[in-house]
Amino acid sequence: MINSRLIPALRMLSHQAHQDKVWMSQNAPGYDCYPESLEVFYETWDLFNRDSAKGQLTSGEFQLLRDLHLMIKHFDQSTKGQDPIEILKDPRWESIRNKALNLLNLLEGKKRGAR
Repeated sequence: MINSRLIPALRMLSHQAHQDKVWMSQNAPGYDCYPESLEVFYETWDLFNRDSAKGQLTSGEFQLLRDLHLMIKHFDQSTKGQDPIEILKDPRWESIRNKALNLLNLLEGKKRGAR
């Protein structure tokens, strides 16, 4: 589930160039926008927050995921209805993107080390 759900969700949250290009595009597919990116992350969080999936992450990895979830939740609540341009300029979004990237790098490094 890490490879099939968590890593793609983290990529969506951490990829600034993609967000800058696609979220701003009038022709972007409906699944590739700010609200949908958050929805994918929230669904992924729900899966990993269940007891049966917690064992797939170390306690440190799960703590990082939980911290990221809280950051996103607070940010999302405070920016409801805000234009994506403003969201992408917000320093709190930059912090979220960096935390997602750190967790992504950690998980991908672990995956490479397991080969």
